[in-house]
Amino acid sequence: MIAIDTNLLVRHLTQDDPAQSAKVAKLLAGAASNGELVLLTDIVLCETAWVLTRFYEVKRTDLLTALGLVLADVQFAFQHRPEVEAALRANRAGRGHFADHLISALARAAGCHTTYTFEKGLGAASGFTLL
Repeated sequence: MIAIDTNLLVRHLTQDDPAQSAKVAKLLAGAASNGELVLLTDIVLCETAWVLTRFYEVKRTDLLTALGLVLADVQFAFQHRPEVEAALRANRAGRGHFADHLISALARAAGCHTTYTFEKGLGAASGFTLL
């Protein structure tokens, strides 16, 4: 197994830099031909979501679609796959950012019954309590 960082995942998704995108494609193809999975850590997923919405101005629905496609790609492995899936479901159903919902899903998996937040938009979301 190998891992890639946020920059490589962003290049893979946006294809905005032909030279770097080609390098990423070659790396992923090489990993696939060697039977290696490519690990995407929780932090890489959160950073990617932030970069795509903040700098690329990707709309929330498009971001969630892209993350869903990454999740469905059998070449990728995930640090906490069930929690990433739960975060995507919660984000589709409610407000807030992907990272907020991943924080909550990881907290629930660790045995927490709620995640306290100051973010008013998350107060009504499952798994959050407004402080």
